Amino acid sequence: VRDSIKLSLQELLTNVFDHSESEIGCFVCAQFTPKSQLIRLSVTDFGIGILNSLRKVKEYSTVIRTSHEAITRAVEEGVSSRKGKAGLGLSHIHRFARVNQGTLTVISGDGKVNFYSKSLERRPMPIVTAINNLTIVTVQL
Repeated sequence: VRDSIKLSLQELLTNVFDHSESEIGCFVCAQFTPKSQLIRLSVTDFGIGILNSLRKVKEYSTVIRTSHEAITRAVEEGVSSRKGKAGLGLSHIHRFARVNQGTLTVISGDGKVNFYSKSLERRPMPIVTAINNLTIVTVQL
């Protein structure tokens, strides 16, 4: 699990620098709650968003119309705004959350998608509207 968490964080950071075009990079927060064995990773950037990133690719430019659609497609293996060996980052994180019975929440632009949203927490997550892209992975060990 430790290696998968490390790889997930690396993939999230790589996505920021490869796709977001954020001038200030990103912010990373991590939290571990020993009593509940809950890990939460959060990566936030102020980039162009998943929809705008995918729209740069000819095959997606007219097919993907909303931020919600872009998020849903972005977790599919091979979907990327880059050519070559790409499109593995969010698909790995998506699979990691599913296998570990966790959750994955992706917010980009005006879209928000909860994957495997079996709630591991009792409080609702606040949405900060000034943030363009937010990815949260929550896993109970």
